[in-house]
Amino acid sequence: MAKHLALRWLVSGNATTIRGGQCRGLVLPRSIAMQNLSMVLGKYEPTTQRLLSGLCENCSVAYDIGAHVGFFSLLMAHHMSEGAVVHAFEPSPGEAEKIRELATGNHLENTIHVHALAVSDRIGEVKFYPGDGPFTGILDSACKPRMRENRATVIQVESITLDEFTFAQQRPLPHLVKVDVESAEASVMRGARRMLAEARPKMLIEVHGPDACRETIEEIAAHDYRIQWCGSGEMEDVKQADQFRARFSKHSWTGHLLAIPR
Repeated sequence: MAKHLALRWLVSGNATTIRGGQCRGLVLPRSIAMQNLSMVLGKYEPTTQRLLSGLCENCSVAYDIGAHVGFFSLLMAHHMSEGAVVHAFEPSPGEAEKIRELATGNHLENTIHVHALAVSDRIGEVKFYPGDGPFTGILDSACKPRMRENRATVIQVESITLDEFTFAQQRPLPHLVKVDVESAEASVMRGARRMLAEARPKMLIEVHGPDACRETIEEIAAHDYRIQWCGSGEMEDVKQADQFRARFSKHSWTGHLLAIPR
């Protein structure tokens, strides 16, 4: 009830100003604001906001992999240099449309480029469970059997690798990559081996569970990156791939890795 009343008070008209955080003063369209009070208040994932805003320095091309409704695409577009470009990848059709609304509402149509694609280690059609209510969209290949039971809808979406996007399609190489793909993060890295070797972007990756964390670290470490575990107020260097297994539990299933090329 309190949240509902707060939303009614804060959200009016078609655009709502973000009240705090790294996107303060920018706006959310009503379709996003009514479902995300923490974004309106600027309190959405504060650690990620802080880290990403710092990483934006001297960057003019960013990739947002698993962009959701585009909040972090907006943050990067706001904090990067003038003339910067953000490529936002989001396979869920409804959420991809919200990113377009967000870009338009902030006059960033020429800065935030939306790609309604999944990013993985495969090119072609893949099964995808779109976000619905409390659930975030997830690829079928990353979805555990018990999770499939709670997913009412499955759709076919196009998947691309970052190596295909950057080299075969001759896109600008990224200086910064943010990844949040619900357990498919190692798959994203496997499809980006040439990009990691040649472009060497800074990366902030949300990892989901100990196995995904280990596999992601193994992929990145092969390209001579300094990798750190980012907790609330803590940064710890990664020395071995399975170092953080004990950090995960059924009550705490996510963490963040910061990867900086050496």
